[in-house]
Order: sequence, then C-alpha cells, then structure tokens
Amino acid sequence: MATVVALAIVYGALRSSRFARLAEPVLSVLVAIVLVAAFLIWATGDQRSARDPQPPLRPSQRLAITPDQVQLDGLVFTQGTPINNFIVTGRMTNRSDAVLNYFTFVAALEDCAASPCRPIGEDHALVLARLPPQESRDLRLVLTLPLPAGPLSPALRWTTRVETINALPAGPAAPPVAEGR
Repeated sequence: MATVVALAIVYGALRSSRFARLAEPVLSVLVAIVLVAAFLIWATGDQRSARDPQPPLRPSQRLAITPDQVQLDGLVFTQGTPINNFIVTGRMTNRSDAVLNYFTFVAALEDCAASPCRPIGEDHALVLARLPPQESRDLRLVLTLPLPAGPLSPALRWTTRVETINALPAGPAAPPVAEGR
C-alpha cells in the first residue's frame, strides 16, 4: 500500500511542477515524524526490558539436583536396526523441588556369560527432560554400542547411571503445551 502511494506521489511530481513544490515539504515533515516515532520506540524499549520480573539466571543461581532425585523406572533395552543400536524405553520422574532441565544418561553393556563380566561398550545420551518438580514423563532414546563380532551372549547385563544434571528454579506453572504440532 505504501509503495503504491509513494509511486503515485513520484508520478504526480514528475507530471506537475506545482505538485512537486507542495509534495516536497509535506513528505519531509512525514519522514521527520516517522523518524522521531522510531527513535522514541527504540529509546523506551530498554525501560520495558528493565521491568522484566525474571532476569536470566547466572550459573551460580542454578540449583543442584542429585542423581538420586532423577528416578528412572521400567527401563527396557530392545535391540534395534542396525544391530548395534539399542532402544531404551522407560519412565523418568523428577523427585526434586527444581525443574529438571537436562541430564546425561549413561548405559554400559556387559557380557556375564563367564566370570568376571566382560565390558562390551558404553554410551552417553543427553536427555532434554524439562520436567517440573514431582512430575513423571515417558523416556525413549537410542544408544549405539560397538558390538563384538558374532552373536551376542544371552547373559547380557545393563548398568545405568545419571550424570551432568542441569536444573532451574521452579517458577509459576506454565500453560500446557498443545500436542500434535
């Protein structure tokens, strides 16, 4: 719309010198008003951000969650495709008073057909939990391990642990996230 108006003004100024003498001061005043308005909006923008009730967190403000407060239940390891992929499903629960942002899930696979058990491999997976305090959510991730040549022993043993936990203070409840997007 503004482009059409600008083209009409330029066309009128080219066709009539009297219109050009009138259009030049009017357009100069309009440009000056727009520039002053833009400057005022820019200048007052800093005041709005200064009133923000929750400033960004510094690393010293982050809360500590212990691995015992991240509960993993019903973990099931299923061999996937390719054969060195394993799909892990289960349920994670945040037993702390802070929002569980993310953590590292570590799983190690051992062959215990003979004593002592022989380690096969270990994988680390970053889990983006974003889980509020005292809530649970399903967990599904894929691990990749270097498998030995030949068939796997039926006496496999998985050991898991939680490391590198990141948490944020619990704030007001957020609106529910619409699913299906």
